[in-house]
Amino acid sequence: MVNYTKREIRKVNIEFEVNINSFTTIEELENDLIHTLADFKEHIAPNTFHLKIVDLRKDSLDLKFQYVVDRRDREIEREIRKKTVRQVLNYVKNNLAKSG
Repeated sequence: MVNYTKREIRKVNIEFEVNINSFTTIEELENDLIHTLADFKEHIAPNTFHLKIVDLRKDSLDLKFQYVVDRRDREIEREIRKKTVRQVLNYVKNNLAKSG
């Protein structure tokens, strides 16, 4: 017997690439992203944040930031995604300014 129960997928993935010289540590970037999304904590399941290295290249990393939302809401997900991407850009810009 096969269970074909349709379930809602609530894991959200945000993939991006960063230059290796544009941040100090993966942990610091992950903590910065988690802190940035504190305003959305009622929409995100606790302890579900993960920043994964997808691919390591000579000068860059492909990263995937994941979390689980409590319920599917496209508008909330869009706001979280927007805030996350902007924070990655700000983080990279700030760290390049410090090192340059």
